[in-house]
Amino acid sequence: MSASMLSPRDARVLALGSVVVLLLLAGGRGVPAMLSRAAEHRRNAAETAGRAAQAEWSVRNAERTRKALGQVRVQLAAYDSALVDGTTPSGASAELAALVSDAASGAEARIGSIQLAADTLAGRAALARVTARVSVSGDLMAIALMLQLLEEGPQLLAVRELSLVPSQAGAVHAPSETLQAELLVEGLFRRRLGGVR
Repeated sequence: MSASMLSPRDARVLALGSVVVLLLLAGGRGVPAMLSRAAEHRRNAAETAGRAAQAEWSVRNAERTRKALGQVRVQLAAYDSALVDGTTPSGASAELAALVSDAASGAEARIGSIQLAADTLAGRAALARVTARVSVSGDLMAIALMLQLLEEGPQLLAVRELSLVPSQAGAVHAPSETLQAELLVEGLFRRRLGGVR
């Protein structure tokens, strides 16, 4: 059928049908793209609103956060003062030896030997362990007082091992009530990481 054979009414219907088909084709591609863009804009707006709300909350609570940080710093400083002084394993070992020696002297006990060891395998950990194996002699009260001074002192020290044996009866200048004690004393020290303590 040719276009000249169509009646004017059929030509109008054909033209209108062609326009509808073209609109459907254009709408089938254009509308989903527009809807997709609109959804993306809504997601971006929601993310921006969320970031703005978080920033607003941070600004409102900055003073409270600053005060809480100050309190945490004070608490950490209190714990820091309870650690064995020293920023290196050898420095902390020397400080632990001094603490053990002070406790023995305050308890009137005699130190035979001290073997020091520090945790050098702790890697980059901020806290590391330092230990002292101590041989000490004295009467029961002196050794008990030394233990008390070590565990109740200003530094957090723990006596991990304790063995008591009577001193040899044949030893020169050794009263019969003298005991020989072997202790393992342990403490923690804070390493300096990156030059900041």
